[in-house]
Amino acid sequence: GYSVHVLPEAELPYETYVNSLQVNDVLFIPVFGEKNDQKAVDIYKSLNLGLKIVTMDSRDISTQGWGSIHCFTMNYPPATLDQIVLEMNGTVVH
Repeated sequence: GYSVHVLPEAELPYETYVNSLQVNDVLFIPVFGEKNDQKAVDIYKSLNLGLKIVTMDSRDISTQGWGSIHCFTMNYPPATLDQIVLEMNGTVVH
C-alpha cells in the first residue's frame, strides 16, 4: 500500500537527503552544494505533498558526523546553538 521513491546519494559520508524534517506545512531538506542537490529537491517536489520546500546547507555539520536537520531535533550534537546555526549559514534571532 505504499510507494518507495529513491533519493540520490550525496558525495560524502554522513550526507543524506533523507535526513529531512517536516514542521507544520514546511519540509526542510538538507543540501550539500553538490550536483545531486537539485535532483533530490525535485523528487520531494514531485511527491506533491502540499508542503513548502526549504533547503538548508548542511554540508559542514553532516561531514563532521553530527547528522543533519532531522538529527538536530532528535539528538542535539556536541556544539553550541550558535555554532550549528553558523555552520548552516543561518542567523540566531533572540
